[in-house]
Amino acid sequence: MTAYALAWAGLGTMLIQGIQNHPNDNMAFLALWCKALCEKLRTNASRQLSKCLPKLANSVPTDFPDMAVVWLYLAPCMTDYMTHPAAFVPVHGVDFVSLALFCEWNFVWADAGGILQWFACLRSSNRMSVS
Repeated sequence: MTAYALAWAGLGTMLIQGIQNHPNDNMAFLALWCKALCEKLRTNASRQLSKCLPKLANSVPTDFPDMAVVWLYLAPCMTDYMTHPAAFVPVHGVDFVSLALFCEWNFVWADAGGILQWFACLRSSNRMSVS
């Protein structure tokens, strides 16, 4: 909830814009941003937090945030959209029953029948078969 409130206070936008506007000097910008973060936590000047959080402000590391993590948000790794999805399917095909059970268990989808409908178009591909 605190992170959400800080984003509403403008720190998320400030972080993104600062990194984009200071590509050669991210470390100097991040030091200023970190100070702004701690100040917002201490004072709650934006009134987005439910209360002032001076202990949290004092616990923020001076090297926060980790640029590697920030870049994962700004430029997430994802599948190349130019590659046909069948290129990522194993040669032996897809076990749709196991995949449906996995999805039902892990994503709390309605039922196995509904899940199989989502994958119906994949089964029509010649590289994908129900095992």
